[in-house]
Amino acid sequence: MKVIGGNLKVLEPYGFKICDQDWKEGHGVLGDYCTLDFHEGYVYEIGHSRRGQFYYILVDTSGNLTLYASEPDGSGSSVNFPDIIIQLILDDIVGV
Repeated sequence: MKVIGGNLKVLEPYGFKICDQDWKEGHGVLGDYCTLDFHEGYVYEIGHSRRGQFYYILVDTSGNLTLYASEPDGSGSSVNFPDIIIQLILDDIVGV
């Protein structure tokens, strides 16, 4: 999936945040050498499991969407497909 038109700022009203140094510091991933530490673009926090695995939608600077889960603690977990993706499709913000 990809943001239509390439203007990533259209994601901001949907709750997406720019994944900058401040966001990374605030979420404890700066210098952690994980995917989020190197990500440039936007991020949307879907939720987390009881044992600390976090789920995100990442949008890179080219507008590509990726579902990302932080490293699990070994307990395994899942989240429902986020409604925000469906809304972005219905509003013609993202497409295939």
